[in-house]
Amino acid sequence: MKDKILLIGGGFIGSNFLNYFSDNLNDSQYEIVVLSRSIQPIQSKCNYIRYVEGSYLDVELLNKLFEKERFTKVFHFASNIVPASSNQNKIGDLEDNLIASIRLMEVMKTYNCNFIVYLSSGGAVYGEFEHEKLSEEHPCLPISSYGIIKLTIEQYIKLYHKQSGLKYLILRLSNPYGPFHKSNEQGVVNIAIRKALKSELFKVWGNGTQSKDYIYVED
Repeated sequence: MKDKILLIGGGFIGSNFLNYFSDNLNDSQYEIVVLSRSIQPIQSKCNYIRYVEGSYLDVELLNKLFEKERFTKVFHFASNIVPASSNQNKIGDLEDNLIASIRLMEVMKTYNCNFIVYLSSGGAVYGEFEHEKLSEEHPCLPISSYGIIKLTIEQYIKLYHKQSGLKYLILRLSNPYGPFHKSNEQGVVNIAIRKALKSELFKVWGNGTQSKDYIYVED
């Protein structure tokens, strides 16, 4: 029996995820439906990747998709806000990310879809800290609405695990960069390279002595 995967978010990381699948796996194992606000068919060489234009905020659309497709797994890569602007739009962050994610898990429960991969944050959930290295057990003290919402979604996933047996994998990625990263608001590596190619200045928050972990998206 094939795994039928719903991929929510076909942007930067989603596009790389699809490339990995098309290069390494075959249609005897998987079928993928990509739900994205804008259709950007990545150079998919597979006939088992299909695209649906829309938003996971649309519960009616989610119900129709789950009823038709009977997904076995969900890969939740969507985020409708970035850290820099989240504090100016707390209500929007709450509605478009936290509430939408809870509704998604309710739909999953209705249609017996029992596995989710969620992309959290490897920095925003921790907040400011003095340590050079952090473990997963380090206290989470986010200082942005973005970090608070990411952490809260993690906790709700664990709640659904406890209450209804939802299986999950939560990934706290540390500043991914690489192909298909087109954002002008987030991702200092990609923004810096584009600015440098155009001989333009770019802003770096802080005094220039701070450091961060980065991960190449294909890794």
